[in-house]
Amino acid sequence: MPNEQRQLELEKLAAAVCAAHDRYYYEMDEEDFADELEDDDGEDEAYTAWHQAILRQRDLHFLMTHYNYDAGAGLPLWVIAHPACTLATAQQVYWLCQPAAFYQDHGSPQNVQEDSIHFHIARLLVAIEEKARSGGFAQAPEHIAAMLDADEVAQIPAAPLDKIPAALWQGLV
Repeated sequence: MPNEQRQLELEKLAAAVCAAHDRYYYEMDEEDFADELEDDDGEDEAYTAWHQAILRQRDLHFLMTHYNYDAGAGLPLWVIAHPACTLATAQQVYWLCQPAAFYQDHGSPQNVQEDSIHFHIARLLVAIEEKARSGGFAQAPEHIAAMLDADEVAQIPAAPLDKIPAALWQGLV
C-alpha cells in the first residue's frame, strides 16, 4: 500500500489523465469555466490538479502560437496528438511549418529523408494531415480567424498542395 504522499501523487496523476480526455470543460465558454474554478477552494489537491490540467488544455493554442519551432517538433507533436487539440491549433502549427516548401521540394512531407534537417518537421506535417483526414481534431472555429491573412493565403501555390486535407484549408480560403 502506497504511503499518503504517494497516494496523493497518484490521485493528481489520475486527475491529469482524466482531464486530458475531457471535452466538456475544455469547450466550456470562459465565463462558465471561471465559475467552475471558483468552486475549487484548494483543499482537495487532486481536484485542484484536475482544474489545472484543464487550464493547460485550454492553453494549447496559445502555447503553439508562441512556440519557437527551431526547438524541434517534440512539443508540437505532443500537442497535435492531444485529444483536446483543436483544428484551429493544428492549422496554426501546420501553416507555420510552411508545408508548401515540403511539397515543392520533395513532392510531399512524407518523402523527406530521415537524414534531412527538416525530417522531424516533415513528420509533424504528416501527423497533422493524417489526423485532419480522419476528423480527429476538436472544433473551435473562433480560433481560426487572424491566423493567415488573405495576402498570405494567395501566396500559397495551388499545386501540388491539392494533396493537403480540406480541413486544413477550412477558414483560410
